Amino acid sequence: MHPQLTILLGSLHLVLAQDGPTINTPMSVVQCLPTQLTFGGGVPPYTLSALPAGQPGATPLAELGSQSGTSFTWVTNLPGGTATTLQIRDSKGVINYTQAITVQASSDSKCLNGGGGGAGAGTGGTPSPNPSGPPNSTGSGTPGGSTSTTPANPPPKGGNTPGGAQPNATTPATTPNTTSAAAGSTNTTNGPFPLRPPLHHPLLHHPGHHHPEQRC
Repeated sequence: MHPQLTILLGSLHLVLAQDGPTINTPMSVVQCLPTQLTFGGGVPPYTLSALPAGQPGATPLAELGSQSGTSFTWVTNLPGGTATTLQIRDSKGVINYTQAITVQASSDSKCLNGGGGGAGAGTGGTPSPNPSGPPNSTGSGTPGGSTSTTPANPPPKGGNTPGGAQPNATTPATTPNTTSAAAGSTNTTNGPFPLRPPLHHPLLHHPGHHHPEQRC
């Protein structure tokens, strides 16, 4: 091989090796719609990012991941109106950029972080206030919380039953000297006073007893 040709080929190889990656500026970028990106040069794989427009050292707005080919379809996960610049970095760390582009708005927002979500769980309604009036006392064992009632007038004293009727002087033979549990009394007499034995009066006549004769 001619020495001059060898030098020329070596110089060409050096120039190609020093050529960094490139990425084409897309014609249109629309919110949440696919955008076709093409790139090449440098040494793959490539790392793609979307930066704020005109701010090369800023934190990326979106990371597009590592790509080993020469094209990539990006679902534009940036809101409409965002100005961005796409960055490409090859495996050697060489960086290149696209021109500034502005994302166009669309009605589709499902791809945005924190956007397009469904409605949250409903909040509980305000509890209804209790109806006016005094609270009802809950009856024991009654359905629907009905109230238990008591007789308007208490039974009179002396062993009368709750209904006001006089109890019988005698009770069934099986339960002598007792009354039913409903009466709540152990008196066996009619009326409010128990029977008492007759009193011995000195003027009453008793057999075997002689009254002294009255003297004039």
